[in-house]
Amino acid sequence: MILAGCAPNTESRTSAERSLEYANKSVEEAGRAVSAQTREATDTVNRKLDDAKVSAGDAGLTAKVKSILAADPLVHDFSIDVQSNRGIVTLRGEVKSDALRRRILEDAQSVDGVMQVNDQLTVKS
Repeated sequence: MILAGCAPNTESRTSAERSLEYANKSVEEAGRAVSAQTREATDTVNRKLDDAKVSAGDAGLTAKVKSILAADPLVHDFSIDVQSNRGIVTLRGEVKSDALRRRILEDAQSVDGVMQVNDQLTVKS
C-alpha cells in the first residue's frame, strides 16, 4: 500500500503508517493461523487415509486366512473366528485335538502378510 500523498500532515501520516503496520501484522498472523490449520487438516486427512489402508489390509488378510482354513480338508468343518489387526491374526474357536490346533496355526502362519498368530483356540475335552 502506498501512503505518499494520502495524509495532509505529519500526524495524519504517522497515524496512517501505524494503521498500515497493524494491518500488515494482522494479515501475517492470519496467514500463520491459516497455515497451522491447513497443516492440522492435512495431518488429520493423512491419518485417516493410513487407517483406511490398514483396515482394508486387515480385511484382506482375514479373508486370505479364512480361505486357507476353508480349503484345508482337516480344518474346514470347524468354526474358527479369524480377526486381523496390522498383520497380527487372532484365531478363536474349539477344535477336537491339539494336533488340529497346531495345523490351524500353521495354516494361518503360512499366509503372506501374517506377521504373528495369536492362538486363542481351545481343545475340546
